[in-house]
Amino acid sequence: MDCVYIEEAKYLKDHSVFLRFNNGMCGSVDLKETIYSHPMADPLNLNSAVEC
Repeated sequence: MDCVYIEEAKYLKDHSVFLRFNNGMCGSVDLKETIYSHPMADPLNLNSAVEC
């Protein structure tokens, strides 16, 4: 079994990202539920305070 990995990732808008995998599969995914449901994803929350 070959390892599947992301070859391309593009930000679309809000919490959506387009992904293309090495096996030819591709599509967009909305990560909003993931970001707001899992504390480990807190840094991805667009409403989080960001220090520059």
